[in-house]
Amino acid sequence: PGGVNITAQLQSYNWENLTVNDTVKVYGVLFFFCAMMFIFVVFLYQVVYEKDKKLKLGMQLMGLKESVFWLSWLITAVVTSFVTILGIMAMGYALKFAYFTFFLFSMSMIAVCLVLAVVIGTAKQAISMGMLIYIVGVLVQIFLGNPYFVDFIYDKTYLAANIMRVIFYFYPPFHFAKIVLDISNKSFRIEGVVSPGYSWSDLTEHTTIITGGSMIPSDLQSWGFLFMNTVVYFILAWF
Repeated sequence: PGGVNITAQLQSYNWENLTVNDTVKVYGVLFFFCAMMFIFVVFLYQVVYEKDKKLKLGMQLMGLKESVFWLSWLITAVVTSFVTILGIMAMGYALKFAYFTFFLFSMSMIAVCLVLAVVIGTAKQAISMGMLIYIVGVLVQIFLGNPYFVDFIYDKTYLAANIMRVIFYFYPPFHFAKIVLDISNKSFRIEGVVSPGYSWSDLTEHTTIITGGSMIPSDLQSWGFLFMNTVVYFILAWF
């Protein structure tokens, strides 16, 4: 009844002072994972497609050596992955994001692909297996974003956790997710809160689980597991 007085005022802010949510921290691990796994699914399909349609057999009848066939696919996959990694890094640099390479994860997935290409017979099976590994990998990326799940996986007092951890040791997306999440947890800006950043010393940093007293491996150890996966799966593919 007495009326309402409204005062409007404009005020400018510096771009650095805006409170924003860090989308790289929230969705970055899924983006990076999907970008790299796209190559894996396509590569697996193409290799198995040649075997399914008897193209590989036809080339072998014309004198193609088995080693040359697999080496050509390996070179193709490595070059494609390298170009994709450069594209991701260039996009991050253009958007002023700190970046790092994903080459070791890519090589481990190429090795997994070669193993599957040996045992899978048809192109349809290749697509189904590739998408299954992709979906499981997405779930792993999401679950590792929960600190309680991380503590459970590395807690040696639980039998189920010990079994899952041994399985995940041979699953490259698990180690990739851990590394990316550790980096994003120390290099983000959310609602004006700025993290200290990720440094070289963080590569060897261990975290102790409060409940069970177990030790969470460092990112350097996760890189070691990726390298181990690459060697093991390449040997299996060759065998």
